[in-house]
Amino acid sequence: MITIKSKSANYGINIPTAPEEISKEKLNKLTENFKLPQYYCVVALRYRITLFELCMNSRGKGRKQLVSVVPILAKKNDKELPFAEVGDRILIDGSEIERGSHLNINTCITPDKISNYILNDDELNKASINHSLTGKEDDIIYCLEFKVIPINSVKGSIIGNVDDPFLNKIDEEK
Repeated sequence: MITIKSKSANYGINIPTAPEEISKEKLNKLTENFKLPQYYCVVALRYRITLFELCMNSRGKGRKQLVSVVPILAKKNDKELPFAEVGDRILIDGSEIERGSHLNINTCITPDKISNYILNDDELNKASINHSLTGKEDDIIYCLEFKVIPINSVKGSIIGNVDDPFLNKIDEEK
């Protein structure tokens, strides 16, 4: 998690730098005030992008950068989707996400809020161009957008990582 503070704002933003930093508890906190209708769920689209690419996309400069997006379950009714828990990656068709209703949750880690926060401060703007906001050349962050979709659109869930039997691990000691 990195913290970005603007001199022109009276608050800072904590931005996740690893997928694990977007926990079940944080998703529950973000969606607690949304009353979910029966047979619907909230999906969080977890974007993986560098701060530089996010700001460049927002400026409309150059070509659009490739962004990795993973759908995760953010909220569900208790008796629905028994095979999935909040925070699980879910299997869903991209067109179902596009047809879903956008849910505007007032959080600082949406792509628009992060880029606007940075672009409205000259120092942060320059730091994003120089890749110096995070102190790393690879300034990968994770941000969220939310959609409300029917539960019958969710085809399955993925828990943990796949232990690939075809991966040939090379002994590092040799």
